[in-house]
Amino acid sequence: MKTYSSILVGLVAFALAAAPVCLAAEGVEMRPEKPKRAEGKRVREEPFGQRAGFGDNLDQLNEKLDLSDEQKEKLGKLIETRDKALAKYDKVNEPKAQKIEGRLSQLKGKGAKNRQVQNMRRQLEGYLKNIQMGRRRITDAGEKRMFALLTPEQRAKWNTPILQDELTKEFSLLFLDTKQEERLESLCKAQAKRLSVPLDPERHAKALDGLKLQVYRSILTKKQQFEYRKMKAATSKKDKARERVRIGR
Repeated sequence: MKTYSSILVGLVAFALAAAPVCLAAEGVEMRPEKPKRAEGKRVREEPFGQRAGFGDNLDQLNEKLDLSDEQKEKLGKLIETRDKALAKYDKVNEPKAQKIEGRLSQLKGKGAKNRQVQNMRRQLEGYLKNIQMGRRRITDAGEKRMFALLTPEQRAKWNTPILQDELTKEFSLLFLDTKQEERLESLCKAQAKRLSVPLDPERHAKALDGLKLQVYRSILTKKQQFEYRKMKAATSKKDKARERVRIGR
């Protein structure tokens, strides 16, 4: 029993995020992922870096989705509104972020075991994260408004390839047969129509877990499920080992 439990370690977080399995139809919140940490290093997002996103290029969007004239006009206005809001936000907050980064650079490598220094570093990182999240809220709200202008078919056209690519990578080592691949494609198309946001695999990774679990339950064979559990358990073990190295335990 103990061995079986250890095999299921990799699916624990998976199952917790899985209900309901529909990504958006039941109001699942698309929560952004926290920045990942490299082994022994602090990694942050660029708070004012250019991130390729939905609506950044209206011409490319039109080429892919065949927008109507009314959609192009409305999207153009929303893009202009978003860009003005971002410019205003950046003017106020970019200098603050630069000062925080400067202070963090000064603290780098100092007082690794000094509680006061550690607390100061955590506080500064918290301030920086708040600035990043404030900017992200503006971009997320803008993208959601733009995406709402699309028809279900256009939403599916945008999100289906992203979903299919992510799920294909997730289960690639299990060598799905042709029928399983067809079922996977149908599942992605159905879900893509119902998503209320343009999908970003990194930022919406947790929201994808419910769909992965649905594939695990309804498409994989028993043998594939067993192999998948083993892979997830091995991955979880490696992640824990990296975390122990990072915190010096």
